[in-house]
Amino acid sequence: MSTQVSVIHLETGKHLYGGALQVAYLIKGLLEVAPSIKNLLVIPNDSHLKTVVRGVETIELSLSGELDPRPLFTLLRILKGYRERGQKTILHIHSRRGADLWGPIAAIFSKTPYVITRRVDNPEPHSIQRLKYKRASKVVAISSAIYEMLTSYGVKRHQLALVPSAVDTDTFRPGGDLEWFQREFEIQHGTRPIGMVAQFIPRKGHRYLVEAIPEVLAREPKARFLFFGKGPLRDQVIQQVEAMGLGWACRFPGFRQDMPRIMPCLECLVHPALMEGLGVAVLQAMACKVLVVATDRGGLKDLIRHEETALRLPGSDLTQEISSSLHRVLDTTKNGLFEKVKDRAYRMVTTRFSCRGMAMAYKKIYDEVS
Repeated sequence: MSTQVSVIHLETGKHLYGGALQVAYLIKGLLEVAPSIKNLLVIPNDSHLKTVVRGVETIELSLSGELDPRPLFTLLRILKGYRERGQKTILHIHSRRGADLWGPIAAIFSKTPYVITRRVDNPEPHSIQRLKYKRASKVVAISSAIYEMLTSYGVKRHQLALVPSAVDTDTFRPGGDLEWFQREFEIQHGTRPIGMVAQFIPRKGHRYLVEAIPEVLAREPKARFLFFGKGPLRDQVIQQVEAMGLGWACRFPGFRQDMPRIMPCLECLVHPALMEGLGVAVLQAMACKVLVVATDRGGLKDLIRHEETALRLPGSDLTQEISSSLHRVLDTTKNGLFEKVKDRAYRMVTTRFSCRGMAMAYKKIYDEVS
């Protein structure tokens, strides 16, 4: 029987953010710290992961939605082949969007140990909880808030592990090309760029930043607001901005693959999330030494310490809190304090949230499971 461990990574996200980006970081790290592990990547046929992941076998899925059962049959065929060859195999389920439905079923039917990573703090029905977690060899939380949520679901402590998401500090790093940035987004020299990087969904809190813009502009007319991302509420937020007469001060560039080039050019990142698994955009900003203004909801508690690593939004009146915080940020007399905040955040990210550290933590889990 082969002693090599094969890890099948199931990720049904299509775009390079969230879970899909973390899978790319993990496989890159595993190739470095655990070359003996054989990695197999199972992704949709339109996934952008195949453009960045190198050195591993990839199987592409035709996928029309979360309830499309075709991933189940593909996984069963793959797992059967590994079992017949006598190979030690672990199925690692990285995402929702059907992966966390069909993945556990395939693993249970094929008697394959599986690891499931939980990245979001959305509540789940009890029946779904039992299906996904009861038979899992390990359930991995990306933040302490998700860890406690899984405990409340009844997941046993011996099943649980805490492995934070990572940021690639080789690509997200301080120092940006401001001349390119100003040309790219048609903003003048001397303006004060404030960014938000998030899916346009209700829990990300876009509306609170939009509502704060008039007061911020009244104090600092050179402020400009860039909303990166896509999602179902994007058109609604654009309409809100236009209705308020703020279109001249706002940009909506959509989802950008070149965020490592963009992020260090921002003066500040605002993240007024109402719920959050961890907050990878916050990690990316901190890695670029960009000041963060954010709530500490959910997993953000692991990152946000007021005037230590960020400016915290308490959450009782987010619109006013964003306005007041940005007034402090844009007040140049406070630069000394904020440089120290950015330095502490940078040190935290580079020591606790590295890709290598994440890969080593998962290697330990795979060793335990196999």
